[in-house]
Order: sequence, then C-alpha cells, then structure tokens
Amino acid sequence: MADKKSFKDYSFKELLFELALYSKLPILLKEYQSSTYKEYDDEFGDTRTIYKDGFSEDLEHLIDFMKTDTNIIYYCPICKTSLSLHPHLNSVNKDLASLSIFEAPEYMLEDEEFNPPLLDFEMSKIITDKLIPNYGIFKKQVTCTHCKNVFTFIYKLNMKMSNSILVESLSLEKIGQTPSINDFSDASNEYKKVLDTKYVKELNKALGLKSHGVGIGSFVYLRRIFEKLIFEIVNEKVVNDSSFNLEEFKGFHMDEKINSLKNDLPQNLVDNSKILYGILSKGIHQLEENECLLYFDIVYLAIKNILDEKVRIKKQRENEKKVKEELQKINSLLK
Repeated sequence: MADKKSFKDYSFKELLFELALYSKLPILLKEYQSSTYKEYDDEFGDTRTIYKDGFSEDLEHLIDFMKTDTNIIYYCPICKTSLSLHPHLNSVNKDLASLSIFEAPEYMLEDEEFNPPLLDFEMSKIITDKLIPNYGIFKKQVTCTHCKNVFTFIYKLNMKMSNSILVESLSLEKIGQTPSINDFSDASNEYKKVLDTKYVKELNKALGLKSHGVGIGSFVYLRRIFEKLIFEIVNEKVVNDSSFNLEEFKGFHMDEKINSLKNDLPQNLVDNSKILYGILSKGIHQLEENECLLYFDIVYLAIKNILDEKVRIKKQRENEKKVKEELQKINSLLK
C-alpha cells in the first residue's frame, strides 16, 4: 500500500479544499536545509560566502502556504463551476519569512574558537517564540474572482515538547471551514443532473464522513455505491431479460457477479472490481480509521471514475436516441 505523503507533498489546493477536518498532518522539523550564498561586504569591498542552516522543507512549505496569494483553479460552490480562486496574502513575521535558523560568514566556521548554535534549540525558540504565539490558530481566506464571495478556512498548529525547551513535534490541523468540504466538490452537483439521487446521497455521506475524520464509515458508503451499480443492472435484467436467473446470481461471489454482468457494467468497474471491492471490504472490516482516511482519496477517485463513465454512457445513449429521432423526422419531411 502507498506510503503516507510528507507535508511538503500536499499542494495548497489539497490543504485548502480537500484536507479533512480534524485530521493532523505531521510537519517534520529537524531535516534542516544547509546552503550557501554570496553577499557583498561593504566594509571590505568584496563578496563573501554566507553559510545558512534553513528550515526543513515541511516547515518552509507551511510558511509558503500561509503567505501564498497565487490563484488556484477550483470549483466555486456559489458559481457552480471551476474558476480562479484567489487566496488572501497572510503577513508573516520576518524571522519566519526568512526561513533561516542560523547564518554566518563561511570563514567564521573555520575559526576553532567559534561555537555554532544548537539547531534543535534555535528551531525550538523560533517555534515557541514566533510561530505558535502569532499563528497557533490562523485562517486562510479565499475569494472567487468571479462572484467575489469569500471562503474561510481555519487551521491550528499542534506543538508537543520533549522537555521544557525543545519542541518534539508539530502538526497542522484544519479545525473549521465555510462552506463545507462537500460544497467544494463539483462531482455531486454534476451527477445530480444525470444519475439517480441515491448515488449523490451516498457520495455526499462518504465525503462528509471523510471531512470529519471518519474513515471506516466513509468506506461503507463508497462500497454501497459500488454495490448499487451492480444491483441496478440486476433489477433491469430481472424486468427485461427472461433468461436471467436471479437465484443463481445470488449464489455467486462478487467477482463472479461482476463477470456475469461485464457487458452491462461500466468498464472501469469491471477492470478494477476485484482490487477495489477488496480494498473497500478490508477497510470496513480490518483497517483502522487513519488507514481508511489515508487511502480514501484514491478509492474515492476510483468510484468517481466509474460514475463518470456511467454519466458518459447515459449521455451518449440519450444523444444517440435524439439523433435517431431527429433523422426520422427529417426523413419523413423529405418523402
């Protein structure tokens, strides 16, 4: 199974619109980044090399997220379509904005009497003195560039100390947002136009549970969608296909059921059925909440791909029917 992503691997779009409420993302602190840069020395009229110990990539990503004002293309729940959404710029303390823990001319490091600071101690001071007091709870606001509505996301930084002076760990937690995470999902709004409302309800319940950190429950509703897709075809066959043996079908295992219906089901479901249904069932009966939350996004995407295909098939059939009817009308007029 896939490894958990590092904090730096979460896009700003994911942190804003897709991060579940109350789920905590660990921020690695002690993977410091060392570098050098050139600086002009006014006193000696020459350039010198400056050595720098900087924040970890995770902490740097957090600061960049707090500051970002780069537009993001995403679904606007007011306009009901994907548009350019503008994050508001948050001002950040200069000590944090510098992304630096320690800097010194390189020649100083070669001096035997020079004692460099302890990075863990300096990093802890930055977090306890600058980060937590000013940004322990912070909000990120986003404005739709079209309708001008403002959406608010609230975050909390959770800090754990290893002793009275050293920070052991830091994590980011989303503790509130408006509108809800469901409102930012364009899938259910698109499906309402084409699919039975039962699919939309199950999908929204899965997203709602996931947004509140309920992983196992979200898998239950995703599996219901999977099963509804199959039983919908079965009901059609019972009505329209006299050769279909319902009692025999009931005795099949899930993979046998899907194989017997493969010509009627979306190809995405047929191709991924064994693995996908296995993951959903294992999630419900064996996995922990956090494991289900970890794998939710890709499992949700697999279900969404199946529904997308079902939408395409239905629209194609409707278009084919409409074209056939219009051609017949034209043909009758030309006789």
